[in-house]
Amino acid sequence: AMIYPAVVFSGTMVLGFGIMFFILPKITKLFKNFKVELPWSTRLLIWIGDFFTAHGVLAMSLFLGTTIGLYVLLKRKFMHRFTHFFILHAPIASRISKHLNLSLFYRNLSILLASGVTIDEGLKICSRSVTNYYYKKFLVYAHERVSKGNSLTSILRERKRLFPLTDIQIVNVGETSGTLSDTLAYSAESHEAEVDSITKNLSEILEPILLIVLGLMVGTLALSIITPIYSITQQFR
Repeated sequence: AMIYPAVVFSGTMVLGFGIMFFILPKITKLFKNFKVELPWSTRLLIWIGDFFTAHGVLAMSLFLGTTIGLYVLLKRKFMHRFTHFFILHAPIASRISKHLNLSLFYRNLSILLASGVTIDEGLKICSRSVTNYYYKKFLVYAHERVSKGNSLTSILRERKRLFPLTDIQIVNVGETSGTLSDTLAYSAESHEAEVDSITKNLSEILEPILLIVLGLMVGTLALSIITPIYSITQQFR
């Protein structure tokens, strides 16, 4: 789902850097000779171009080092508390993460219960299958509470931000009627369908944002080059 936005954005970035490093430096000499007052966007692009021309190796090394360092840092377990919190509150990522973790939890617990595993042991196993730190932490807590005789419904009600009210009601029906495995499978199918729907429509969701970003980038580059040229033609007149 992210291939199309990634290709368009990468192409725009390559085009922008190409203009900034290969075309803008040549036009800059013209601007300096005519002593034209340059807008802030042009001065910023010229400064970036001059910096990369003079310190290109250092700049690329810093960029790659920072990117790799951030990637390694975000993959560390102690960072999951912060990164997964951000994911759970980000506009689009939160919906995908919640539906994905809920579908994994319900599907795996349904299979485990159908195969004869006890619910407390099933919760312990499911805590290793979900991807989000807060769902893992809650399922470990739920395992301890269920082992002491509490119902799964009462425990889920304590985390309404992680578990929708509809799911809690479905789990309650399953526990009451003794068909918890079937009701969990039904909930899993619902969340799996939501994940499929969101990922299929992700390109359409991101398209307006992508167009705005690209428009701002192209507009800034165009004004940075056209405005000084227009000032030069005014001098000729």
